[in-house]
Amino acid sequence: MNITLWNTLLKTPLLKNSETNKVQQWIQAGQETSLSIAALAQLQGIFIQLSQYRMETLANLTQLSPLSKDYFGNNDLAFTWKKIHSIYQCSKEELADALYINEVVVNMWDRSINDREKYTFTETFERFIGRTLDVSSTVLLEKQIEEPVVQKEEKEVEENVVELVEIEKVEVVETVSQEKDFTFLEQLSVLQTSSVQSVVHAEEFTELQHYMHVERSIQEHFIRALEEAESKNGAHLIMLCGSVGDGKSHLISYVHEIRPELLEQVYVHNDSTESHNPSEDEIETLEKVLAPFEGRGAGRDKVVLAINLGVLHNFYAKHRHTTQFPKTIHAIEASRVFEVDKDFDNSTEDVTLLNFAGLQPYEISDKGATSRFFEAIIKKIVAPTEENPFYRAWQKDRERDVWTPAHLNYSLLQEETMPSAIVQVLVEAMMKEKLFLSTRALYNVIYDMIVPLDNTTFHPDHMLPSLLFSRPERSELMHALHTIDPVARRAEVLDSLLREFILTNDVTTMIQQHLTGNAHYLTIWENTDGDVESYSKLLIRHYYILNHAALNERFYQFLQTLFSYYTETNDAYEKLFHMMMQAIERWIGSPKERYIYIDAIGESNYQLAIPFQANARPGREFGQARGQTEINRLKPEVELGLDVNGKTIYVTIDYALFELLCNVANGYRPTRQDYTEALQFVEFYSDIIRYTDKSDEMLIVHIPTKQMVRMKKPFFGGGLKKYEVESIE
Repeated sequence: MNITLWNTLLKTPLLKNSETNKVQQWIQAGQETSLSIAALAQLQGIFIQLSQYRMETLANLTQLSPLSKDYFGNNDLAFTWKKIHSIYQCSKEELADALYINEVVVNMWDRSINDREKYTFTETFERFIGRTLDVSSTVLLEKQIEEPVVQKEEKEVEENVVELVEIEKVEVVETVSQEKDFTFLEQLSVLQTSSVQSVVHAEEFTELQHYMHVERSIQEHFIRALEEAESKNGAHLIMLCGSVGDGKSHLISYVHEIRPELLEQVYVHNDSTESHNPSEDEIETLEKVLAPFEGRGAGRDKVVLAINLGVLHNFYAKHRHTTQFPKTIHAIEASRVFEVDKDFDNSTEDVTLLNFAGLQPYEISDKGATSRFFEAIIKKIVAPTEENPFYRAWQKDRERDVWTPAHLNYSLLQEETMPSAIVQVLVEAMMKEKLFLSTRALYNVIYDMIVPLDNTTFHPDHMLPSLLFSRPERSELMHALHTIDPVARRAEVLDSLLREFILTNDVTTMIQQHLTGNAHYLTIWENTDGDVESYSKLLIRHYYILNHAALNERFYQFLQTLFSYYTETNDAYEKLFHMMMQAIERWIGSPKERYIYIDAIGESNYQLAIPFQANARPGREFGQARGQTEINRLKPEVELGLDVNGKTIYVTIDYALFELLCNVANGYRPTRQDYTEALQFVEFYSDIIRYTDKSDEMLIVHIPTKQMVRMKKPFFGGGLKKYEVESIE
């Protein structure tokens, strides 16, 4: 531990008193192995303050405008640090350190840190402190702390005792959370990942987690696998595979709560939270865990392994050609688990592999997309029952005449159609930006769209529809939602709505007709003259949420294509091929039907064009969900192939490219930015040119006059003429 560095931090005005006391305790202990969850929670606060200070310093150095403080209002600063790196050009090393620190403190509830990682984390954090304080240390150290260091030292013993008591409270607060009379805002705060009462705490299954639990299909498969393992005498391995935040730890905790007998004879290992000792890496730990199952060591031979696919792949790469773990390697190969399109239940005789990877939290059908899982969580939060701690706290606040914008937003979310409508918008943002939303990330989003930074003023910007689209700094998903903000788009129905709003003499009646009859919500519309722009934005956003399908024809066309691709149930995928052929002809341009230019039209007056002919080939995942009426194991993109002169060329089409190609097929001329952003299609077009036979025929086009000359091989190839040349219309 670099005591000098921590002492330097103590002399700055950046720390709160409780954080100062904690740092003093570490210095006294002289070791970094005391990194408990409570300690990490304190370090998270220090990290946020140092990050904001570092941003301000970099802004001064680069003479650029500083980021809004809103970027530091969320405890997950991954997005913020990527923004800092992009704008102020901090080093890649600094970005890597910041992202590592953030990953540890954000996921502190889902993992425990072994001694080896504690040293790594402390070393990284100290490097981060040193870099931050070194940038402008003279300015920083000239500032005075409000409370002199001497006074702090005199009160050190007393405050340390208080701090220790507070730490003790932090570690037990989850177990008594249902007994305390929380205010509504205090209860909502458990939705934040960083909360000491976080609903996604992985160490235990609390009353709150039990209430919030929503069953998923993989739960049934997991319980069945445990029952089968219990009935067998021999060794058995159950692997829960996936990625961070997809619910593996939660599922184990839930089964331990409701069916503890199934885990009594089972060794449970979570690769993200456990290690045998600080001197071994995760693969070495995994080898020890699997040894009894493979018959090579003492211990329980029935094993439940919650493992991220990256770790599993590293294990497989190390042992695929050895003979040490034959049963495990065989099961991995038989399951084809590293292929996202494979089903989540793949079993051999003594191994059951349940794969979360590729399992989306939403479903698509021929009617569109939704997420029963997300909708169930939102409905749990707003359910008007005594079992619901959020509703109880909201009701008690109302009885105490406590009413804030957050309370009003909660009442909006309680409306019958709102949870489903919100989910439609969330799924749209996820699919368009190809994001995976974990359960804990969803909780954060729900908190962010209910609680504004200024929770005292009933302003249009503080209402749920505005918060949903206008807080891009809060997280990746909130940034994705900002990109689909309906305020930035044009639609005739929205223009008509705005005209009606501007011309009406009875705004509240209009809001009742188009949006809601919520009496508290209507009161904020009683005087719109002072800020017509903010009210207009709120109107558009709220209307968009409630009328999502009607305002997203192109997006629902993409969903139809996606569903057709995976299930082979309608002709939407075939229509994509015809649209693609039109878009190819118009991508750079075409002088004549069924011809395409080789290069973009430049300064030259002449351009070469070649015949374009190709046959459609389905993508490699086409029809894999044939016969299903609803799918949730998919990627939000389709693959399409073209057979060009015997060579099949594939292109992957996500929503952004789908929308661009639809526009091009309808006459839109791509811009330089379009070409830059659609690099995959640019390469696809280049491959078409590369594999098209250009030896038989070619057009030479005089661009100013549009006159064309055709060059083609003569009918008698053995003659004296190399090519025939003719002028064509």
